Amino acid sequence: ELDLDATLDLDAPLGDLPPPPPEPEEEVNDEPEIFFVVEEMPVLVGGVAALFEDLVYPEMARKSEIEGIVVIQVTIGPDGTPSEPVVVKSVHRILDNEALRAVMLQEFEPGRQRGRPVTVAMNIPVTFRLRK
Repeated sequence: ELDLDATLDLDAPLGDLPPPPPEPEEEVNDEPEIFFVVEEMPVLVGGVAALFEDLVYPEMARKSEIEGIVVIQVTIGPDGTPSEPVVVKSVHRILDNEALRAVMLQEFEPGRQRGRPVTVAMNIPVTFRLRK
């Protein structure tokens, strides 16, 4: 049976309402956010010259006349230290290992986002070229 004579009083107090849902919990992430592009990218202290001072052309690669560009992806921390190196473009294992070693010896001025130092992942090309 449908009662069409029912009225609705909008000013009447509402009955007991259920409690509001709990606030969603924020995820706690212990790992720092890693940026790939920031306002100020990290800078190699001493420039590329500092990298090449620490780079030693492996004798085996020299004798075999192996040349090329090894690209190392490295994470630069807020304190300017490199970590988590990965070879993203390989030439030969011998050159790859030397490029990794030389890059990890470097110091960086950290990247900055909104004026504060942050963790940034960046690629560093290391060129091995023989003089003839």
